[in-house]
Amino acid sequence: MRFVHGALASSTGASTVPTLYLLEEVIDQSKEGAFRKYINNASAAVLDLKNPEDRHRAEFLAFCQHYQLIKTHGTLFVSDYQGGESLLTDPQIISSP
Repeated sequence: MRFVHGALASSTGASTVPTLYLLEEVIDQSKEGAFRKYINNASAAVLDLKNPEDRHRAEFLAFCQHYQLIKTHGTLFVSDYQGGESLLTDPQIISSP
């Protein structure tokens, strides 16, 4: 699993203030299946997923959260895991000072 590729594009045109765009790789539903949410940012608990393969992926992502929390001495972890079977998008980084 990985997060989609992203890029920042700017346009300066006639304006002196550049316009910035965040570009993100498309998640092809024909390859990745329906969009699903594995873990939201309200809780580190795996969501109730009926598909065993989705449940397995969600449990792996929960393990990743736990590992991140340990490696950062409890200061941060990635949450809000969502996307396709192998591509994830729109994560949230949860931190504490």
